[in-house]
Amino acid sequence: MLPERENICAIVVTFYPAPGLRTRIEAILGQVARAVIVDNGSPAELLEELDGIPGLLWIRNTANLGVARALNQGMARAREAGHDWGLLLDQDSAADSDMAQTLVAVYREASPRPAVVGSNYFNTHKHRDFIRCGAGRPADHVERKTVITSG
Repeated sequence: MLPERENICAIVVTFYPAPGLRTRIEAILGQVARAVIVDNGSPAELLEELDGIPGLLWIRNTANLGVARALNQGMARAREAGHDWGLLLDQDSAADSDMAQTLVAVYREASPRPAVVGSNYFNTHKHRDFIRCGAGRPADHVERKTVITSG
């Protein structure tokens, strides 16, 4: 099945997220059907800003189980919810408004079809750890052996 908005679920791993997580989550939820938040043991008050956002599924680990385990948990939950595709993101990923659409276009246009499509990133806050994800125009894609986890 080809990726499209209705069958893509974002998986976002959190661990003591910085303020502004709600804005980043809402930006990606405008591009995919749903999101799974996998939290690795953050205090509840750090996640309160996400209360009331429709389209969120939660996995709350009581301890930090690591990024790989959290991503696998999130993908399993997305599959249980009927999604065929996962968009993996970090808690500090700020998605461009066309990120998912661009990644889908790159996948659809690639021949042969890749196993993974990833985004580029821009560090717009040189003294902070926030990464802005966006792949650009589909024609600008470049084949790589590895991609960053987020996007």
